Formats: sequence, structure tokens, C-alpha cells
Amino acid sequence: MGTDSIVGIGVSVWDCISRIESYPKHGSVVHASDRFEGICGGITVAIATAARLGSETAMIDALGDDQASQSIIRSLEDTGVNQIGLQRYPNAS
Repeated sequence: MGTDSIVGIGVSVWDCISRIESYPKHGSVVHASDRFEGICGGITVAIATAARLGSETAMIDALGDDQASQSIIRSLEDTGVNQIGLQRYPNAS
């Protein structure tokens, strides 16, 4: 990493967001029309965005070995974030 590199230290989160037509009334059921999944957490999004814009970036974080953690890693890989600072913990999420 060079002198102009950006390193993020923070909490990476994998969010699932669903869009609904209206807020459900007590006891009712509504169906989602759209669903979005992606990385969240302020610093994680900022680092991924900086990488997409061409900056040299790295992320320091502790992740588990669950599906959400794997999705976070895949997303960071896809944006070009250096993951040398990611630590993995078995049986954690």
C-alpha cells in the first residue's frame, strides 16, 4: 500500500432490505416487491466506494465464517479492496 492509501477499521455488515407498499397494520401480512442485499456499515461502504473510484484501499475487520461474512468478503473482492487485514473466526457470525 502506498502513501495515498485509505485503510478502514470498522464493522462490516451484510444487510437485507425489502421494499413494501405500505407499513403493515397489526396482524396483517405484506409482501415485499423488491429486495436488496449488500455491504453496509459506514466505513465499509466508504472504503468500497473509494476503491470503486480508483483509490488503493484496505479493510481491517473481524468476520465469522457464516454466509453473511462470505458475502462481505466477495463484495469487497469485487470492488478491489485489499483484505489483508480481515480476520476470520470459525463458528462466528
